[in-house]
Amino acid sequence: MAQGPQQTDPTERKQIMGITLVLFVILCVWESVGGVFTPLLLIANLIVAAAIALGVQRLTLGFATGLVGKIYAAGEIPPAPSYSLQESMIIRGRYEDAAESFRNHIAEHPEDHHARLALARLLEEHLRDYSAAERLYLEVRRSQPPPDPNQAMAASNGLIDLCRKAGWVERLRVELGRFADRYRGSPAAAAALREMRQLANAAPTSESPRSPT
Repeated sequence: MAQGPQQTDPTERKQIMGITLVLFVILCVWESVGGVFTPLLLIANLIVAAAIALGVQRLTLGFATGLVGKIYAAGEIPPAPSYSLQESMIIRGRYEDAAESFRNHIAEHPEDHHARLALARLLEEHLRDYSAAERLYLEVRRSQPPPDPNQAMAASNGLIDLCRKAGWVERLRVELGRFADRYRGSPAAAAALREMRQLANAAPTSESPRSPT
């Protein structure tokens, strides 16, 4: 696919200008030592120095981009997904439209758990649809093949936060216990156990228990 003209950011422009200046000085000094120094050569030196600087900068950038691409291809550092369309809708307050766009995306890409997690957060934080958010977190947790460890932890954390926000105290105890068992020995598991003890010492609630899944 053809690409449009590439623009440099301020940092890149400074780098190019710095390299150009150094090369220009070197060329001028070299020519003055040889006894050849004219205004025309000054302009030529500036053009040559700028061209070399731009080439060096592009070569360096290309090498770095290629290296990152190889790392990503090897699966060592998975790139974070971006949902620019949905994110722009959220920024403009179009929460329902963003949710519908996420649903359409998930229908086309059912394997995309990142989108499910993003939709669950949207439903929880902006639309207050706690039951729908809960279903999405559970879909990630139940999925076959299982989600990757980061997605699984995000779903568990999401359910715990959702239970707190919705006031589902009994369900919160269950989710905290599940989390403490799953990540036993970690600081996060210890924090979950502390919260469970705090809930046990709190006054009883009349909330109807929700069935853990």
